[in-house]
Amino acid sequence: MSNSFKSVEKKYFAFSRTIRFVITVLYPIMFLIAPIEYKFLLPFIWLLLFLGGEWLQEIYLHRIIVVPLGSITDIAQKLANLDFMTVCDIQSNDELGSLSNSLNTLASNLQNALDELNKANRQLKKDVQHERILLEQRKELVDSLSHEMKTPLGLVWRITLIRL
Repeated sequence: MSNSFKSVEKKYFAFSRTIRFVITVLYPIMFLIAPIEYKFLLPFIWLLLFLGGEWLQEIYLHRIIVVPLGSITDIAQKLANLDFMTVCDIQSNDELGSLSNSLNTLASNLQNALDELNKANRQLKKDVQHERILLEQRKELVDSLSHEMKTPLGLVWRITLIRL
């Protein structure tokens, strides 16, 4: 994976490190400024801050990764069902935005290819119909010529038999 395709990971880890740094720095500050009678609560408060930070990370993770991936999955499913008119509207400068743009390009290219195939198919049907008409006309011509040729040949054959 190239460096340009690690920005979602960078965003998540930057947020995660920031939360952990803030929680880690807050503990000694809380210890210094807390009155003596509340110092026994500091580990519990720190634990609550830590769990709250983890909860914030999950919300952030959900917002930057899970929701866009769900949207991309829905679009990919529609593309798999040959619905090429759908547009993936994720606008970001990371891997998910790049994937969204790629899906949009794929949908456009597949729609164009499908339109060209439908056009070629209609032309092929016209050509096959034209060939059938020509074949029928050719058959009628051969039948007519065969009929017309039988009569004179039959006369010549009879005359030849009579002379023998």
